Amino acid sequence: MKQPLSATIFVDFVGKNRSYTLTQILKQNDEAKVSVIVPKAMRKQVKSRGSVSVLSTKERLMKMGQGCSCCTVRGDIMSLVRRVAADQSAQHIIIQSTADSDLKVLAKTFTIPNEKGNLLSDVVRLDNLVLAVDALSLLKTFETTGGRALIERLELASLIILEGVEHLHSGAYQQIEYALQALNPEVRIMQSKESTLQLSEFTSSKPYDFDAKVQQLTSDEIFEGQHSSEEITRFKYFARRPFHPSRFHSFLNEQWKGILRVKGSFWVASQPDCAAELDIAGRSKRSSSDGKWWASVPPEERPSHSRFQEYIDRIWHPQFGDRHHALRITGVNIEENDLRQRLDDCLLNDEELESSAQWADLDHPFSWPKRT
Repeated sequence: MKQPLSATIFVDFVGKNRSYTLTQILKQNDEAKVSVIVPKAMRKQVKSRGSVSVLSTKERLMKMGQGCSCCTVRGDIMSLVRRVAADQSAQHIIIQSTADSDLKVLAKTFTIPNEKGNLLSDVVRLDNLVLAVDALSLLKTFETTGGRALIERLELASLIILEGVEHLHSGAYQQIEYALQALNPEVRIMQSKESTLQLSEFTSSKPYDFDAKVQQLTSDEIFEGQHSSEEITRFKYFARRPFHPSRFHSFLNEQWKGILRVKGSFWVASQPDCAAELDIAGRSKRSSSDGKWWASVPPEERPSHSRFQEYIDRIWHPQFGDRHHALRITGVNIEENDLRQRLDDCLLNDEELESSAQWADLDHPFSWPKRT
């Protein structure tokens, strides 16, 4: 049986110097036959030369399976990659992606079967998701509206290549490393100036697994101290009584120094039936309604299967049911105890908790749930 070809997704997040790192790596490649698939708009930035051939493409989305959004793939990439594998014109395929492309859709293109039931991963193995970023602007970008897009991609990368490191002082570089390790504890970090930066860095002993990567980032293991250090902090905030809506809303609007990522569920007294979701990436802070707590659903309308009952038995509280806060918090150079106390201060105090009949009269400064 033929061994699958090796493939890499390469994402540029470096502004004006886009494609510099990829071009340098390809120039140093003397032997391996490489096919580079690039967006049509970037075709002129990567040149065919020697053993390197360049194919341009335009994004074409396809829905496989039952046509649901989770089964959306890049039809253009699927076709081009299969063509390269069929004619054996390359030993390695590099798929260059723009900074705003959907990496989930791109990665799942390799693991979702086509209309014939065939997997792209049977003929081409996705080895790495590589992200090239500008070291000089990295930390500043976290403080801008573009910070979310960058953080969400840094979390998914298996290899991060830093450009412009030679222009940083050692302290600044150390802070960048802390931030990257906080967001993605298993990622490899390299510098573009390293002479050892070869095409071989794009290969891996095991395939890139998008679903496993996402699961690893949200696993309880990395929020229980194993990956924390004096500089890097990860912890899970868990509490039962509701947040006071105005106090918590004001807290969210504060500027949080050192906080990189917060994700999880919460509830506020003004909307006790509403299970809310918090998603913070850098300065970008989003909260939304994520359905209802099971405590607000009549017992006869709840699922009856054993797994649901096991969950209810594990999470149920005599006063609050399944309502709770579970926030996973990641940051650099932050005081965990201080942040925990500030979150505790947002909870209803004993007097407010006893006045549940008045919760509906509390101001609700959030934009959810939508009024009907």
